[in-house]
Amino acid sequence: GGGVAVDASTDTVYATSQNNNTVSVLNGATCNASNTSGCTRFAPTTTVGKLPQPIAVNPATDTVYVGNSVNNTVSVINSAACNANHRAECDRVWPTIKVGASPLFGLAIDQHADTLYVTNAADNTVSVINTATCNAHTSSGCGQSPPTIAVGNGPAGVAIDQHTRTVYVANNGDNTVSVIN
Repeated sequence: GGGVAVDASTDTVYATSQNNNTVSVLNGATCNASNTSGCTRFAPTTTVGKLPQPIAVNPATDTVYVGNSVNNTVSVINSAACNANHRAECDRVWPTIKVGASPLFGLAIDQHADTLYVTNAADNTVSVINTATCNAHTSSGCGQSPPTIAVGNGPAGVAIDQHTRTVYVANNGDNTVSVIN
């Protein structure tokens, strides 16, 4: 089990596997509601950190972000180099970003603000990553420690209202929702 995200620009479905520390790269053109012919084929994988679960795609920068909860990192996958139609570079080592403790549940991208929000379940924070300097094409900001925002107990899901520029974080430990401007 794990997370799943779709890059419509490459017709690729990315699915994390916690057991194998990989991301499966599925062809969305042959595995969808109308055409299931490719759904049972072996999907190529790309290796990420330990116990990957949350995943998000930013097609504007050809980037797939994957939270690795044991390593406290986020892997940065180049979706132009590793997708349903181009798999040759899927076996490479991807850059990572160090985040808070146990990024187990949520990633959300604000494409307008070039920001990735990562919930860190074990330290009750949200890491705030500049995706303009840490993406598939620019990695200069990936080695920096991102700032964090304190939220409620056990942050899990995260969602962004692009219209109001508001980030919502569901806190499992205290049944609250944190609101971030």
